[in-house]
Amino acid sequence: CEWGEGGGGTLSGMGNRGLWGDALNEADDPPVKALFIDNADPAAVARDGNAVLKGLARENLFTVVHDIFITDTARDADIVLPATTSPEHDDINRSYGHYDIVLNRSAIDPVGESLPNTEVFRRLAKAMNLSDTCFDETDESLIQHAFDWSHKTLAGQRFGALERDGFFRLIYLK
Repeated sequence: CEWGEGGGGTLSGMGNRGLWGDALNEADDPPVKALFIDNADPAAVARDGNAVLKGLARENLFTVVHDIFITDTARDADIVLPATTSPEHDDINRSYGHYDIVLNRSAIDPVGESLPNTEVFRRLAKAMNLSDTCFDETDESLIQHAFDWSHKTLAGQRFGALERDGFFRLIYLK
């Protein structure tokens, strides 16, 4: 199971969020009828934000946004779900500008009704009767299985070292 893996008629299957305006306004075989956007603001970052806003305003499109902010995209959503912030959930992060992988452990409980993406996806999968075992994995398991630990850029690193040190450096060979 790949989180966010898309198939025919899904924007996640397109991969390039810069093309969302085209997809929302021009796709008709099949048309995009429902959209779930997590932690993104395609209206602000897509190649043509006005086209995205036009597509989001369609009467025949049902949009759910899961985010920590009321973004330009969220303003046009039918439903906005509160997402957790970094201090509220466990995660693995890779920053722009350096080669470190960082293990982020939650520091506080989720505020209000906010949920991490993984929990929202689990609940959606259950409601949709999806049975892939990946939807039963805990966040801890997903973190541990996030990498191909045999890949050369990990240079023999193991999850235990990440757990112990909180970070490790990727090795990019020249």
